[in-house]
Amino acid sequence: MTPPAELDDPNLHAKLHDVLCALAKIRCFVENTDHLTDRELYTWLWSEGLREETPDLSQLGGAWHMSPIGSGNEEDTAIFLKYYASKKERRRWQEEFPNDALPPRCLLPYDRDRNLPRPE
Repeated sequence: MTPPAELDDPNLHAKLHDVLCALAKIRCFVENTDHLTDRELYTWLWSEGLREETPDLSQLGGAWHMSPIGSGNEEDTAIFLKYYASKKERRRWQEEFPNDALPPRCLLPYDRDRNLPRPE
């Protein structure tokens, strides 16, 4: 991959598309990205997401899923609750962690995930 700083926005967008399609060919699918700009997502893939060992499941029929909010740390959990959690998930979180402040629900700023490659 080309380092993010070496790509202008149009080339970065095209390169991001190429990377996501290449990952899909080895049955690796990225999800929960609509809170990030293309540059932020590409940078996450460059610096973290693709630094993890990912199995090639293309011959096995399985799929590997990765997410920029998949670490389970406090910041990722807050992003999940803010943007992705359903009303039911938010309610369950509040019941399980009544002393934790629940972030306000916000609309996703980008609409990328529905167009990403999927395992189907």
